[in-house]
Amino acid sequence: TRGLALSPEEVAFLTERTEGWIAGLQLAALSLQNQEDVHRFVLAFRGSHAFVLDYLTDEVLSQQSPSIQEFLLKTSILTRLNGSLANAVIEREDGKTLLEQVRQANLFLIPLDQERRWYRYHQLFADLLRVRLEETHPELVPTLYQRTIAWYKQQGLLEEAIESALAGRLFEDVADLLEQRIQTMRSYRDMVAIWHWMKALPDEVTYRRPRLCMIAAWSLLLSGQGEHIPPYLQAVLAAVETSTQETFKREMLGHVMALQAVQARYGGDSSDAIALSLRALEYLAEGYLFTRSVLYMNLGYVYLHSGKIEEADHTFKQALQVVHESGNPYLVLTIRCNQAKLLAARGQLRLATDTYQQVLEVSIEGRGRGLPEEASAYIGLGEIRREWNALHPALEVLTRGLELANLIGEMGTLSTGYMTLARVKYAQGETEQAFEVLRQAEQRVHIPLYSAQLAACRVRLWIAQREVARATAWGRTCGLTPQDQPSYQREWEYLTLVRLLLVQHRADETIALLRRLLSMADIGKRTGSMIEILMLQALAYQALGQTQQALFQLTQALQLAEAQGYARLFLDEGPSLAALLHEAATQQIVPEYVQTLLAQFPDTTAPSSVQSFPLPPLLLEPLSERERTVLRFVAAGLSNQETAAQLSITTGAVKKHLSNIYSKLGVSSRTMALARARELDLL
Repeated sequence: TRGLALSPEEVAFLTERTEGWIAGLQLAALSLQNQEDVHRFVLAFRGSHAFVLDYLTDEVLSQQSPSIQEFLLKTSILTRLNGSLANAVIEREDGKTLLEQVRQANLFLIPLDQERRWYRYHQLFADLLRVRLEETHPELVPTLYQRTIAWYKQQGLLEEAIESALAGRLFEDVADLLEQRIQTMRSYRDMVAIWHWMKALPDEVTYRRPRLCMIAAWSLLLSGQGEHIPPYLQAVLAAVETSTQETFKREMLGHVMALQAVQARYGGDSSDAIALSLRALEYLAEGYLFTRSVLYMNLGYVYLHSGKIEEADHTFKQALQVVHESGNPYLVLTIRCNQAKLLAARGQLRLATDTYQQVLEVSIEGRGRGLPEEASAYIGLGEIRREWNALHPALEVLTRGLELANLIGEMGTLSTGYMTLARVKYAQGETEQAFEVLRQAEQRVHIPLYSAQLAACRVRLWIAQREVARATAWGRTCGLTPQDQPSYQREWEYLTLVRLLLVQHRADETIALLRRLLSMADIGKRTGSMIEILMLQALAYQALGQTQQALFQLTQALQLAEAQGYARLFLDEGPSLAALLHEAATQQIVPEYVQTLLAQFPDTTAPSSVQSFPLPPLLLEPLSERERTVLRFVAAGLSNQETAAQLSITTGAVKKHLSNIYSKLGVSSRTMALARARELDLL
């Protein structure tokens, strides 16, 4: 009505700030008149603006009795309040009565629950009250916050106490509370929350608290900001140097070594990572369940990425024992994800898929609280679906996994996700998007081990495009040669080097290197790697004109790959591998599997009888056990009412389950749901 030229976003923001209060919108409009920077004013709009302040002061606050005014001002620091908390803050016994009087007077008090136990003030009214409190009783503000903190601690509401201490800028209290919070830390998500609060602390406060410094160092390491770690570790070691308490010194040194063990793994130094992990476990032999579980997981990672599958398997089982002691279901899910990676390395793609699906089912039923586990599971599923040439389903889970991985900033998960996504995009013919994904990854991932893998991934795409000159430039600077004794940690790069040598017509230089790589994979029982190496040996012998030897190597690769449905491993090699598969087909080598593969090459006409690989359910979110039960009753022809009776739940609950089922299956009716469920073998 005042003809203000506001964007829809600005109108929406003002509506949110005023919480739909029409007089508040009118006052905002008055305040906006004659403003030069309207957008900036809108974003800064508060109850402290002149028109709002004057109106609420004159028309609302000044009309109240002195006792109500005092109550309103003192409780204005609270983001929510009830009678007991109000009593603690104002140090009176009639807080509940005064709160009821405020409610009956309609003084901008909003109930937060149906029982009307908890309330909050309207944002603009709360702004006014805090301004008046600072003006009239500034010396009282810290005391009011301290009373609030004490009440929350008494109630066991530690996180609310931390938020109150931050709001009151009581930084020493914040640090005390965070040290208490560390003692109950059970997951990576807890660490992220503590670090979020810590970032509001002045450095001089944090540096005096070695346990907080360790949380800062861990958080920076896991989010790829390792260059900012040294001041925190220096503060920890300085505290150890001056301390006379042996228990404290041992604890801090154990935590420092644990961090250094993970740093060593990120830097590709497996021997240091193992030695430091084992020493840290000696220092933290009792208690410290979270850090010990991290150390066992770190050891498992190192063994896995060193190709020592049996050692990795044993270590992950040790990690599970420690985690079960701590009663932390989310770390269990993290370890289960690592066990799925181990299964995939062994070439057991179907078992790995089942494990990832189980992790997602438990994590999603926990309302998303297992964020790191979800990210890792989605991306692990994406890797396997890409391998099965199920590109669109792979894209779905990779997109979701990367969204979550970017939230937590875990570099290993991010790197794997981006590489897999780039390869999916390339396989879909979206070449520019594939290189753009890698560019984004390189901006986001700064750990040398993962950066080297991303660079090698780009080279593989160049080789597929026959951009040999670009790939050759990488070959000159990567630091690898065919004469090396390769490590499993750099296996991806060495197999990229082999592909480069093949397109450079230097196949003879690859034979010895591939034999060394195959021996390592065989000793480590890494069937997935063995399949790829055998296939590359076949291509090398083919290039050397040794067709029968090539077919012998290819036969071994196909026999290992068939049961698990490997596809992209062969398809990505393009025409040279297709030609070898055609030769295998003429000699009836693994005939059904070879025909299935040939049918998927873009330039190959498939016989009408060829079937694609049978895939397990390709659901972005798996059905819960209860949803599966409801689906079975639907398949049996039971009505909603009959299903409710069978499960002892309400009809409304059945409808809710059906709605979730339809959403997950991507359908809109019972008939479509049953058809989709049968297609996915869910019944």
